[in-house]
Amino acid sequence: MGSRSRRGKDKHSRVPGAGSHSSVSFSSSLFLWTMLPSRLAQASIDLYTALPAHGKPTCRDNGVPEWTILSTISLVCSTGQEQYTTLQDDTEKPPRIVPISLGTGVKVLPHARLPPVGDAVHDCHGEILARRGFIRWLIHQASLVADTGTPVDNAPREEIFVERNASGQFSLKNGVKVWLYVSALPCGDASTMYTAMHQSQEDASQWSDSLDMPPTPAPSLTSYAPPPLPAPAGPLRGRGKYSHISSLRTKPGRPDSPPSTSMSCSDKIASWVVLGLQGGLLGASGLWAKIELDGMVLGGVKLPSGADLEPEEWERRVKGEVERAVYERVANQVSQKYIPRLPDIQFTSLPFPHSKPYIASLHPTAPEPQPSALSLSHLPWLLLPGGKPSKREILSNGTILSAPWKAPGFEPLRPKGRSRLCKFEILSAYTSLLQRIQPAPPGGWDNATYWDLKHPSPTPAYQLAKSALRGELVRVPGEGAWKALGEMYSTSKSEGSTGPDPPFEGWLVSGKPFESFTMLGEVVHG
Repeated sequence: MGSRSRRGKDKHSRVPGAGSHSSVSFSSSLFLWTMLPSRLAQASIDLYTALPAHGKPTCRDNGVPEWTILSTISLVCSTGQEQYTTLQDDTEKPPRIVPISLGTGVKVLPHARLPPVGDAVHDCHGEILARRGFIRWLIHQASLVADTGTPVDNAPREEIFVERNASGQFSLKNGVKVWLYVSALPCGDASTMYTAMHQSQEDASQWSDSLDMPPTPAPSLTSYAPPPLPAPAGPLRGRGKYSHISSLRTKPGRPDSPPSTSMSCSDKIASWVVLGLQGGLLGASGLWAKIELDGMVLGGVKLPSGADLEPEEWERRVKGEVERAVYERVANQVSQKYIPRLPDIQFTSLPFPHSKPYIASLHPTAPEPQPSALSLSHLPWLLLPGGKPSKREILSNGTILSAPWKAPGFEPLRPKGRSRLCKFEILSAYTSLLQRIQPAPPGGWDNATYWDLKHPSPTPAYQLAKSALRGELVRVPGEGAWKALGEMYSTSKSEGSTGPDPPFEGWLVSGKPFESFTMLGEVVHG
């Protein structure tokens, strides 16, 4: 919070004749911002608690309790009070917190079950669901801006947080910041040290990855980080190989689960730090400015039992791990308008009632808690016709729980079976917006594929920045854990490129075959 404190001090020092009042106002502002992590965590947990019990972790018939991870993306809005002229005015209001998107879950679809028409959500980790819901909100807010001046009679008036900037792009208004809350450290590089300290070597030895190397021992608490080893030739699978810090990792699932091509939450958050939260579909159009991730509040950072460390020192080390994972790996990745900026990393001690440690403490004699197979998505801003709040979605295998599941195919699920967060539904909402604000492309909007809209010609600044971060898309034979997949899509430095190696070279992607569908659900081959 240091940078905010300095700005606050400079602001009040400009008030004429403030005298001692300047220090009073500064102290008040500092206190209000210091309370922000707890307030964000509490707002997130309260939003979750208010949801119905169905879809949340429970205790199974065999006595095994379940747990999950909660994540939200919220706006933090300044109050607009910029000056204080009298002591009576020294009642600065705390920044307003507006939850936008909530997600829970720890599941991901294996590559073999990816849908070619985008009608199932690939990655159902809480952080990813929260971000996909945030993208839906960005599209909705842009629609409100586009519709300004033509209000619908008797329609509920919604607060607009987005505006057109001087370049004509959609961007957040001044004073609106975006914060991510997660009830546990993000999977992947940010939680490598933490996981090593809380996981037995027996559990770690179950994991294998694309490299034929023996499991490495857990790092020692006497060192700030595991001793660095040479970077692996490709991403690591699972939670093993603790000494390979700053490595790309895929979502693990169970050690014996089919392999996925979904990168870890740490890797994805780091890419958001470079490219923004708006994503490729919105970013490639040039209609959106980069949406910064301003801060993160992380819970569940428990000091390992038996560790001879003060809590403050443990927290400092964990913070260093998180900053390395989400920022330092990409800190030098500057490309035109896409410049990485370190989010404000904060921790909270508020327990999430369905976290693994909390559930374990409630059931000390029960078997080890297991992750819930279900995920939740809740968009508190989304209203049904008539202004009635929408219901939360319960997801299983990337689709709505109550809908009949089908194997991936070229016939889309019925609307009631599709999550509003799947690529198909996001494409539909996005295309609906584009139809109102810009001319149709050759062939019309009905024939524009998800892939086409992400990769327009000429190559936009967003895609150039993405290529500099990951490399160019290439087809490669699967190796190690991914050998059974045959050919797959990865990224590699462009041939003939004289620039630096992409820091996230080797990033696995689903590729064009899974994004060549239109808003009508038709797959365009070729």
